[in-house]
Amino acid sequence: MKVSALLLQLINYSGPLFAGQFDSLKVDELVKQAKATMVSSPDSSRALGFELYAYANANDYDWGRAQGYIFVGASFHRQGGFDTAIYYFDKALEVNNTLKDSLQIGAAKLNKAMCLVSTGRYDEGAQSILESMKTLEQIMDTQPKAKNAYISCFNIMGQVYYYQSDFEKTRDYFVRYLEEATKAQDTLLIASANNNLGAVYYELGDFDKSLEHDLKGAEIHKQLNNPMGYANAMQNIAIDLMERAEYDKAEKFLKVALIWYQKVPNDKGVSEVYFNLGKLFYRTNKIDLSSKWYKLAIDLSGEINNPEVIKRSLLGLSNNYAAAGNHKMALETYKDHDIISDSLVNLSNLNKVSELEIAYETEKKERQIIFQKAAIQQSELELKRNQLVIIILFVLIALIGLTFLWFFKQQQYRRKLLLEQERTRASKEQIQAVIHSQEEERSRFAMDLHDDFGQLISALRININQKEVKEDEANNLLDAMYAALKNIAFNLMPQTLLEKGLSEAVDELCYQLNRLGEIKFKLNTFDIDETSIAPVKVSIYRIVQELLSNIIKYASANVVQVSITGLKGELNVLIEDNGDGFDPQKFFQSSGNGWRNISSRLDLMNGSIEVDSSRGRKNSSVSILIPYIKKEAKKVA
Repeated sequence: MKVSALLLQLINYSGPLFAGQFDSLKVDELVKQAKATMVSSPDSSRALGFELYAYANANDYDWGRAQGYIFVGASFHRQGGFDTAIYYFDKALEVNNTLKDSLQIGAAKLNKAMCLVSTGRYDEGAQSILESMKTLEQIMDTQPKAKNAYISCFNIMGQVYYYQSDFEKTRDYFVRYLEEATKAQDTLLIASANNNLGAVYYELGDFDKSLEHDLKGAEIHKQLNNPMGYANAMQNIAIDLMERAEYDKAEKFLKVALIWYQKVPNDKGVSEVYFNLGKLFYRTNKIDLSSKWYKLAIDLSGEINNPEVIKRSLLGLSNNYAAAGNHKMALETYKDHDIISDSLVNLSNLNKVSELEIAYETEKKERQIIFQKAAIQQSELELKRNQLVIIILFVLIALIGLTFLWFFKQQQYRRKLLLEQERTRASKEQIQAVIHSQEEERSRFAMDLHDDFGQLISALRININQKEVKEDEANNLLDAMYAALKNIAFNLMPQTLLEKGLSEAVDELCYQLNRLGEIKFKLNTFDIDETSIAPVKVSIYRIVQELLSNIIKYASANVVQVSITGLKGELNVLIEDNGDGFDPQKFFQSSGNGWRNISSRLDLMNGSIEVDSSRGRKNSSVSILIPYIKKEAKKVA
């Protein structure tokens, strides 16, 4: 007996918003951990599921309750506790039906179907699968996560036919399963599909194809670190080897599979290994050992309600009794096998599944026909409405045409007049801003000369007129006069800007500002073409100077980062501070000379400015882009 892979659909997404006061991050983390541990440690996943349910229940959070039920049910399914798993999936369905959560409803019905199939209730399982497909089909276009769940429906429907020995139909579903999984590029689904195809090709007697698919599935499960899938693949490969009479190798693979099933743990997988070990020892004429493993398979399968393994193990045990000459026990055991077999595989079951499929497909086609008729009627109505609209529009266009032309001419004239007025106003404002800026510079220069330099000269005169001239004091005064004169000259026009360029000048400006000690100014420059920006470097420097001055006055910052970067044909100046934010619109609409000076200089340089800030938010940035023509270095002949 080969193992087919059943993949649980644990679909996670941001749940509905919750009005109460609780830790949503804790819910997200519990969901994340429960899903991550499902493959490697179902017990841990179950504990996290119960914790999630308890927390959600305490906070009256239905979506969290449903997720808790799903993880608990999935953990029981993973370990072969199918009836318990069905109970929790039903509880999840109740909550999700209340929430009208179609994605989770479809996934829960699919998971329930897996459990029903595993316990031999094939007609109920088929019904649950078709209900899941119907739900998921309606949301696949809007919710991409529904696609993988829908793909898994082909897997489970294939299982229904597999356990009822209709292997041709099984193969059709599993081939479709692999095709859809490959399109979706889902490696876990691809691995599962290969395992399933290996199982069905085995039943069809194509052992080469069976081994080919089993090896592919094993490799992918190993890469994904999926112990359950890897155990399934190891068991399937062992069965392929048995058909090749490579019994020693087959026994090794079965025992590897047994170890991995026990690690999960998964009693269903363990019971299947027991059955296959019984089959292997029967073929190698170790009848007592074979009977031991068959009995272990029957006992464990009875505990977990796995009738398929019980049925096959009873048949194997009957053959063992016959081989040992105990025909009475062989007959009684075979009768037990028949009883279970009749309950699992009979014509009514197959017919009912087929009827369900036909009903589903019929309903699907009927829905499509209804949608098509509705679409045709809607198109006809729209066509008539559009014809009427076209006629009305044609009449309106004819009536409005001349009026529009007249209106257009009037608007064109007004726009031209307004544009001229705006240009005149802007020109006047720019001139006024330049004059005002010059007057401010002159006033400040005069004040600096009077207050700083004038006072120092007076002090020096007093010092010289004293009878005893102190050389140290005179030298100190001369040094102070030189420093004041240098500072005044720096404010008027930094020599560094003229002699060394923009980056050195801005670096010197940051150095001067850092000496004040209130704000830390940092400068980064990269790939600045000083030759190309030479014509506009003074304007750029003044803009930077103005912006830094504004930050000092208004921002309440303690760190300012200035970055000047040469781009392809552009210079980018980025100034960032960690101070209080402001309203950019008020900045742009300011009537102050600062903004007008910046705007005038940017207009002359064809530059642009972007401001990222808002009132009440820390951290602001100003980005300026200035285009320039890069000058190529002259080649030396």
